[in-house]
Formats: sequence, structure tokens, C-alpha cells
Amino acid sequence: RRRRSIFQDCDLFDSLDIEVEYFLHIHFITVHNEKRIIGFPFETRFPANKDFRQLQNLKITGEICALDFHFMRDSMDRLQALNLKEVKIVRYYDEWGNLVPENDKIPEGAFNKKKSLQRIILPDKLKIIGTFAFYNCTNLTGSLTIPEGVVKIEAAAFQSCVNLKGTLSLPTTLEYLGDENSVGSVFDECGFTCELKLPDKLKYIGNYTFNNCQNLYGSLILPENLEYIGLGAFQNCRGFTGSLEIPKRVSVIHQEAFNYCGFDGILKLHDGIINIEENAFRCRFKGELVLPKNLFVLSNGVFAGCNFSGELKLPEKLSSIGDFAF
Repeated sequence: RRRRSIFQDCDLFDSLDIEVEYFLHIHFITVHNEKRIIGFPFETRFPANKDFRQLQNLKITGEICALDFHFMRDSMDRLQALNLKEVKIVRYYDEWGNLVPENDKIPEGAFNKKKSLQRIILPDKLKIIGTFAFYNCTNLTGSLTIPEGVVKIEAAAFQSCVNLKGTLSLPTTLEYLGDENSVGSVFDECGFTCELKLPDKLKYIGNYTFNNCQNLYGSLILPENLEYIGLGAFQNCRGFTGSLEIPKRVSVIHQEAFNYCGFDGILKLHDGIINIEENAFRCRFKGELVLPKNLFVLSNGVFAGCNFSGELKLPEKLSSIGDFAF
């Protein structure tokens, strides 16, 4: 069924809208005496007279599963603009009867290295964006809006999307950028040009989440609920300015967390911090530095490049000061 596409301002020569209420081609398997449905891949849903390999502009409504994402990635070589706003992502049973993966999750590697993809609108009903979902989609352009309801964005989901040079909008529901299992690198090397607004519910920022996002600018306010800031989380975010305050639930500042950031105001540390790892704050902070009372380890190059002034008092519990710490 054809309709006017929301990508009407794109210079694309061919388009198709697909409405899916349920799988058109199904067959059954029996697992533990239970009859289960397996959905056939996406290509069975295209009109017979439409060559899906030539499509550049696609809007889908209805239910799709991981198989459909992989089909779009591997078989639609010219796909440039994809609108999933009205899509419901459902899990499915594979040929062995395993449930794959979760409802409302963009699957791992969904559009991994999809070089043709230029525009994406994510589903309104979405909870998780899987690892490597849009990894190295180097021609993906414009701004990125993560819809409300998303709780987790897993490792490398948008890593190396260097032409995402618009704004980044994160939902108020977001709690995890990476996690203990998937590490981080969520937006590593993206080109966003905006102030970064982190949601109040955010608990976890994994390793290298915003590494080398050099066009982010302005002040950075870390939410009070934040518990973890990973290695290199904001490394080389040179556009940040002003002061920085570390939330009270963060006890360790990991290696290179804010290395080569542009902060030029005051650094506020709380007494619950026990360890600051190598090159954590290699920035341009100034003013008085008050070290945490419970600080135990101060590693190499922690404050290298900073321009603090006033009296420096070392905590009584401090057992180690690394080379070039100040």
C-alpha cells in the first residue's frame, strides 16, 4: 500500500510503505508439546512486482522481528531512509524453538556497517537498542532522537556514526549507556553538535560512551542518580566548558574519564570518592582543589594540565600519589 512518505524532502527516487498486521507466511513447529509459530523473513511481505533491492525509502508499520532487520541490512543494498516510527518489534522462535530476542528491542547488529543508510526514525515503542545496532553507519546523517521508553542503549550501538552532526536527544527513561556486560562505546566518535543533556534517571555511563565526541559543547551536568562513569567515558570532548561536579554515588573515577576535556571552571569532588585513576581529569580546571577525605589512591597524571590555585591539603587516608599527578 502506497502513502505519502514523511521522507518527502529527501532526494530519493523510489519509496514504499509496508503495513504488517501479522506474519503473512507462517509455519508451525512443536516444542515440548506446544505449537509455536515461526515468522518467515521480510522478503515474503513485499508486493510481487516490487524489487526490494532497488528501494531507497521505506516506511513500515506493524510487527517485525530480528529476521526482518537482518534482511534489510543484508539484502536491501540501496536503502537510504527508514521510518520505523509505527513498528512493534516482537521476538520470534527460531528453527530450534529458541525465543529470539526480546520484545521492543532493536537486535544486535541490526544495521551493522550499513553504509547506504542515511536517515532513521526509531520506533515509538522501544525499550532497548542492542549492541552494534548502527555501528559504523558512516553515512547516517542529521540529528538522533531516542524515543521515550528506552531504558538501555547497549555497547557500540551508534559507534563511529561520524556524520550524525545534528543534535542528540536522550529520553527521560534512560538508565544505562552500556552496562557491565556490554561495556560502552555507545556514541564513540559521533559528530553531534549540541549541548549534552543527560537524563535524571541515568545510572551507568560505560567505557568510551562519548569518547571523541569533539563537537559537544557547553556545560556538562551529571545526574544525581549516576553510579558509574567508565574508562574514557568523555575523553577528548574538547567542547565542554565551565565547572564539573561529580555525583555522590560515584566512588571511582576511572582512567581517562574526562581526559582532554575543555572544562575551565571549578572541579567539585565529594568525600565518597576513594580512587581517581590515570589521567582522569587532564583538563584546564582552575580555582581551589579540595580532595575527598576518603581518597585512597591518586594515580598518574590525574590533574595534569590543570591550573588550580590556593592551598592543597592531602587527605590522611591517601596512600599513593602517581607520577605527574599535579
